[in-house]
Amino acid sequence: MLEESTGNFSASRNVYDWYQTQTHVIINVMIKNLKESDVKVRLIDETLDVSCDLADGSLFSLHFNLFKPIYVSESSWNVTPSKLEIKLKKTDKKRWQSLEVIPEKGAKRNNTATIEVESSQLR
Repeated sequence: MLEESTGNFSASRNVYDWYQTQTHVIINVMIKNLKESDVKVRLIDETLDVSCDLADGSLFSLHFNLFKPIYVSESSWNVTPSKLEIKLKKTDKKRWQSLEVIPEKGAKRNNTATIEVESSQLR
């Protein structure tokens, strides 16, 4: 069973960061020693889901409701020894105010930036 750990996991360190260029949004997920075969990235218009099978047998996952739509076919991801880099192609050259949709005042946030792990023994 997956356990939501936004308090436990992300409080101890930043799991991901992001920045943007005129044409792309780049997300770096800071997990070392990932194997490409253990990473699954799913992109659908304005949604990004990431799951990684970690070396200790646990599962790590992220879900984002992106701020704007992306070109899925022109987006990519790459595993390096120190991180997973996800490069999202913007549909326009406008600056994103945030990585995710900003809810209207008084509206509830649903399933955004959810971080889940199966084990709290992440290193």
